[in-house]
Amino acid sequence: MFLNSFASFSRRSSRNKQDSALLRPVDLALGLALPLHSHITCNMVISDYVPPSARRVARAGLAGLTAAAVLGLLKVNLTGPGITGAVRQLWKKEEAKQ
Repeated sequence: MFLNSFASFSRRSSRNKQDSALLRPVDLALGLALPLHSHITCNMVISDYVPPSARRVARAGLAGLTAAAVLGLLKVNLTGPGITGAVRQLWKKEEAKQ
């Protein structure tokens, strides 16, 4: 079931045909590494600064935010231009509309 949904995501991708084949694995790795890095770091901040009575709630909220970030980046990577393509668009000149 997962492979069928993955195949449908791949067909709907709006990636440029001239992009390298290495961009998809890099985008998927970044889509996991960036939220994981943020999760670990924010968990340390919670350990240091949140009172012990509120840590469980804070960590549950952090887990929810991390899951939302992973799913959002996964959607950008599978159905959109990917993280590298989105960053590349920041420096792309806008085409004149006629």
